[in-house]
Parts: sequence; C-alpha cells; structure tokens
Amino acid sequence: MLFDLIDVEYKINEQKLLRKLSINIKQGDHHLILGPSGSGKTTLINLMTGLLRPTSGQIFFKKK
Repeated sequence: MLFDLIDVEYKINEQKLLRKLSINIKQGDHHLILGPSGSGKTTLINLMTGLLRPTSGQIFFKKK
C-alpha cells in the first residue's frame, strides 16, 4: 500500500490549515507526524483517511 499526496491544501473560511503539502509514503516506510498544537497533524490524518476532502491537490491510496 502507499499514499501519494500531491500539492494538498486544506482551508476553512479562507484560512489555510495545510499549504501545498506533497508526501510519498511507500509500503514498509515509517513516518512520524510531529508538530506543535494547531499545526495540522489531525487535519492531515483526516485527509489521508478520507474523513475530509482537500480544498485543492490530490490524494492517492493504492493497494499493491
């Protein structure tokens, strides 16, 4: 399985919570989402799981 995030942005009421984020996660990779409170960690996870839709950009999830 892998995730591919390409130029993902997410905003609420014209406030950008994520800006042009691009990440490629391959099968077997381990990543840590680290940042201060309010930096968008939970928003990123919600976008990756499909609970939220990005304002712009693309998110791909592939099962190999």
